[in-house]
Amino acid sequence: MKDISSTAIGRRILLNNNQRGEIVFINQNDLFKPLIRLDENASFLDLSEKNDLYIAEIL
Repeated sequence: MKDISSTAIGRRILLNNNQRGEIVFINQNDLFKPLIRLDENASFLDLSEKNDLYIAEIL
């Protein structure tokens, strides 16, 4: 799994709230809730802390 998750870093994504960003870190305890850098303001968003947000699409 480590090899698969490391290939996700740098991938462009679309969240279910239509925000776009880039995966910057994969949480090994929850592979589906990575740390995202948002395009609109370059802030970081930890999806493991946001139960209502998820990756809707890999761009």
